[in-house]
Amino acid sequence: MRINSPLPGAESLLKASKRIAHVVRLESIDSTDLLARRIIAEAADEDEILAATLILAQSQRKGRGRRGHEWVSPSGGLYLDYLRSGFSTDQLKYFSLCGAVALCRVLEELGPVQPKIKWPNDILLEGGKLGGFLCYALRAAEYYAAIGLGLNVGEAPDPGPEAKYPARALKEVLPDVDLDPGGLAVAFVEAFEAALEDLPSSRLAWTSRLAHRPGEKMKICLENGEEISGEFEGVDADGCLLVKNAEGLRKLSSGDIFPV
Repeated sequence: MRINSPLPGAESLLKASKRIAHVVRLESIDSTDLLARRIIAEAADEDEILAATLILAQSQRKGRGRRGHEWVSPSGGLYLDYLRSGFSTDQLKYFSLCGAVALCRVLEELGPVQPKIKWPNDILLEGGKLGGFLCYALRAAEYYAAIGLGLNVGEAPDPGPEAKYPARALKEVLPDVDLDPGGLAVAFVEAFEAALEDLPSSRLAWTSRLAHRPGEKMKICLENGEEISGEFEGVDADGCLLVKNAEGLRKLSSGDIFPV
């Protein structure tokens, strides 16, 4: 893994946060996710407590999305991983859900925007994809976990011909708002931890912001390559997708939704 020299400014982020103990602020990196996994592995091998750590990069050369997809990460976006130890089983169960709720709340504080959650963990804004999450957990003496966030801030990169949604940038929608990535990162961490502390409220907030409505026709591609078509019936208490078709009601814990 190749990492450029750390950037100044980490101290100001630490002062702005009630929760973050360490900040790694970089100009560029292959992937914040890979660095987070390495830090977690080293801490778990030594049975060490991992204090809350924020990894923040101005750009990524090999940004990672779900299921091995590339996340295009030009300079000017928000690319972070937030990691620590000491999570509970229930918190890990709703890790991605709380991340989506936290980001929506941060965005709604910036101005008159209505972000929507595309199941399971993408954020849409005005019909385009604004950002997404990648989660990782490791169980050793205790639970270690990281949540990675990629957010289009200054520009919307070309997502490629296979993209299911166009890309959207926050600056396009809020051109007059100061969108400092460092400030957004700290606000996200604070909102994420708050969401983890109130899971019942977070589940309700997640459901109310879903982009999908009952009866919506959709196609879901599962990790084994199977494709399921049907109508959206909702989500259950665990955040699983409920899809109804001729075969009955299917309950899905993961997958990619294709618009129909």
